[in-house]
Amino acid sequence: MATAQQYPLNTPKNSDLLVGTSIPNPNTNDDPKTSNFSVSSIGSFLIEENNIITGGGTLNTIPMFTPDGQIIGDSIINQKSNGLEIQVGTGGGAQQTTLGGTYIFAGALGGDVVTATNINGGDTGNVILSGGVIIGNEATDVLQITSAVSDYTGSSSTSAGQVLASTATGQLLWSSINAVSEIKTAQATITDAQIRTLGTAPVEILPVVTGYIYEILSATTQSINSGGIGDAYDWGGQSGVISSRSSVFEGLHKVEIPNNRLPSGGGISDSSLYIGTPVAGFSRTNGSIKVTVTDNIDPTIPIGQTPSAQLLINITYKLTQVV
Repeated sequence: MATAQQYPLNTPKNSDLLVGTSIPNPNTNDDPKTSNFSVSSIGSFLIEENNIITGGGTLNTIPMFTPDGQIIGDSIINQKSNGLEIQVGTGGGAQQTTLGGTYIFAGALGGDVVTATNINGGDTGNVILSGGVIIGNEATDVLQITSAVSDYTGSSSTSAGQVLASTATGQLLWSSINAVSEIKTAQATITDAQIRTLGTAPVEILPVVTGYIYEILSATTQSINSGGIGDAYDWGGQSGVISSRSSVFEGLHKVEIPNNRLPSGGGISDSSLYIGTPVAGFSRTNGSIKVTVTDNIDPTIPIGQTPSAQLLINITYKLTQVV
């Protein structure tokens, strides 16, 4: 019989046959048997009978080919214990979660939630959304971000209400001019006792909001007079002012109330509303909105008269944050 080296070298095929002889069993006195078997049957035998595919993988860790595409090992993707979610990375080092053209669902449709933490401009725990990402497909699906969000410089927002704005190069940067809140309305009632000291003790109708200015969009006033016939406050020619200051009104953003629209305090109540027009000008940061009169002088009460009134104010405004 020729030696093995004398046969031509070839690549094995599944259908190739090999010849082998069984080892006798001394307990049964079986004779050795020689038979042939295919190359493919050897592969199946090793997998099924000898558990040839084993490894040192970690429980619930999705495997990958590593390090050169020939060996199966752990990836950084884990199936969480609830069987519904996967976790990519551990949040350390330079690990990133990249989602490109990805549909993400976590349970029944209509209640899907994606939670992303540590979204920032550095190398730790980044989440990069590329190629178009769809989070669920129902109106109740939620994208929940539970940590600070940084701009392309790695900086987080420095104050409430800031917005991410695009730069000239298409990057996102926390803007130095902040978001404007929604339009709001408020109502205030100035009592008779407050009216009598309106010049020396302006009445606050909107409180200070730190870091913001008020912009008055509109204001209406209504005098509810309840004194006797012929009774009246003497305003001394002053007008009313709604503003963020209680004096020095020149150049100030404000709404003026003409002298003849201030409460008279007499026996006839005015059912009509006076619509004040906001005047453009400066507004104070960290300032409240007050009601006072232009000369900061309280109305006088003529001898023998007992005027009484209330002043109802409705104001529409918005807040703008200043940095």
